Amino acid sequence: MIIETQPTYLAIIIPFYKDRYILDALQAIEKQTNQNFTVYIGDDNSPNSIQRALDSVSDEFRKKIVYHRFTDNLGGKSLTKQWERCINLSSDEPYIWLFSDDDLMPADAVDRFYQFIGDAYSSDKDLIRFNVQIIDDNGTIIRPAQPHPHFETAESFLTRRLTGTCISSACEYIFSRRIYIEKNGFVEFPLAWCADDAAWINFSEQTGIYTIGGAPASWRMGGFNISSDKTSSYKLKIQACIEFLKFAEQKFSIDPHIKIDWLFGHLGLLNQTQKVKFYFHNALLSSGLFEKTFVVKTIVSRSVAKVNEKAKKAFSKVTGQPKQLS
Repeated sequence: MIIETQPTYLAIIIPFYKDRYILDALQAIEKQTNQNFTVYIGDDNSPNSIQRALDSVSDEFRKKIVYHRFTDNLGGKSLTKQWERCINLSSDEPYIWLFSDDDLMPADAVDRFYQFIGDAYSSDKDLIRFNVQIIDDNGTIIRPAQPHPHFETAESFLTRRLTGTCISSACEYIFSRRIYIEKNGFVEFPLAWCADDAAWINFSEQTGIYTIGGAPASWRMGGFNISSDKTSSYKLKIQACIEFLKFAEQKFSIDPHIKIDWLFGHLGLLNQTQKVKFYFHNALLSSGLFEKTFVVKTIVSRSVAKVNEKAKKAFSKVTGQPKQLS
């Protein structure tokens, strides 16, 4: 345990809007075996009240909370700007943990953080993370944690993200205030879609990413967050994905096949109506990320593959045997 007289190196930042799971999030923080932190909550002029959750935690823990209600809703216009003004509520703690109002941290997370950085603030560790698992609205694990390497570069992280071999959100990352200031905060994308990945690339360019082993953080992928919205925001999400790749290409060379596979993977997260696919294909053609002939060939080959797969399934259903298609 870190004694209370030791300097507090950690600010836990919670941008608040949804009240559905905020008590769960606060109780997970209240249960930390190491209480050497301050919690800053920035209420984005939410129509939901946080008061019942604050009244439900202990008086001692409530003393660790700095709560501020903003007079305007900024997250609806720019989620990254809302994150930044919540961070601005904090003091001079060298490390910042941007946490969500519906995610969970394991009880020993803060203790493991302090054990990892040692007895004093270490400026060579700008980005630190825990492993992360995905849970649903009921807290049931729907995707177990996939352990990250103990250390990796920004380019390695980008490659793993684009090839789908890395789970990453925001709730598992702790970053230094030094690098946050140096990089001018977060990169602005529509809906803040991919903005966390861009931040981790920015923040880890100089000193890489360190992983703290042990129990994972829990990222809630339910029906009440922007990641679960498959209908109303498809244009902004597609635009954000393209902007993210342009941002990444300013730093690293990316194989066009990896880029386009990643983009089609994000299309799979949306309702694939004809309208959505039409917009997506046109966005690819006009993005400037690819040669237009490459995009057309990819669209055609994927369409043919999908038709063949449907034909195989239809044939098997009728005959009970697989059909070989040339």
